[in-house]
Amino acid sequence: MVATGVIWGLWHAPLTLRGYNYPELGAWAAAVCVVTGVFFGLVLGWLRMRSGSVWPCVVAHAALNAHAIGVSAFGSLDEKPNQLLNGHGGAVGWVLLAILAAILFLLFPVRGNGHLEQVGEVGVAGAQRAGGGPGTNLR
Repeated sequence: MVATGVIWGLWHAPLTLRGYNYPELGAWAAAVCVVTGVFFGLVLGWLRMRSGSVWPCVVAHAALNAHAIGVSAFGSLDEKPNQLLNGHGGAVGWVLLAILAAILFLLFPVRGNGHLEQVGEVGVAGAQRAGGGPGTNLR
């Protein structure tokens, strides 16, 4: 999940370097986006593993984007926010996403992908029917 978050952050890097999410940060915008991607990637990874579908991740990503737009609508025109601290893409957002990920993984653990478990069970049952015993090495 961390690797996916890094890839996701790097995928967004060209836009962030053009000032899309963090216009005041310059070249640091890409690094900040990668860190945000890692923390949000933990939540998305949990959603994907727990649900077995990408659709909850799609909805969560859309909700995060809508939240960012909504929060920015209530900002001050006189003072620019500190982009390293405020919002979902700053340190406050990282802490909140990390806490959310910890709660999700600790209170609602992922027990594996149901599809993979079914394939494994069928493989063992098939090996036993074909004459292989419980100790048969299928790998």
